[in-house]
Amino acid sequence: AVKNILHIQNTSKMRQWEKRSEGMTSLMDLSAPCHLLGHDEMVMIQGECYYNDSRFHESVDCFDELLRNLSGTHYANVPKRDIARLIAAIHGSLGDLYFNLGNNDLAIIQFERQLSIGTELSSNKDLISAYLGLGKCFYENGDHNLARDQYMNALSECVFVNDKNCTILAQKG
Repeated sequence: AVKNILHIQNTSKMRQWEKRSEGMTSLMDLSAPCHLLGHDEMVMIQGECYYNDSRFHESVDCFDELLRNLSGTHYANVPKRDIARLIAAIHGSLGDLYFNLGNNDLAIIQFERQLSIGTELSSNKDLISAYLGLGKCFYENGDHNLARDQYMNALSECVFVNDKNCTILAQKG
């Protein structure tokens, strides 16, 4: 009986983690082509675990460290596009973290960085994520017109890539 209770509790916790991480881009998927060094891979995993456990300050520290390391010479031989895609996703994750911490100003900075890289890479996924992040920040700040504009931008990107799930998400915003 105790084992069943522990299994139910662990299953419930896993569902909470999955729900919290729905908004985060899968950093593991994006990091694969970058061949992260062992330490950097552990920092990334630790950052995601902290995020899923609502330990947002610790997660920010991990992602900040990872950003510093990715700009180092260790990754000079990795295609710049692969590194840029991972960096854009990390900025999006940092935006989500700062939003969850109630610091919309820092969240906006991170989402704008993601937007800039996404624009440079023509990455619809990063553009959509950044627009949705900016929309929720502006909405929380009370700037509903600017929030609507960001949601409309996200919706336009969703229509462009013909993603029904994304379109529904953007319309809810």
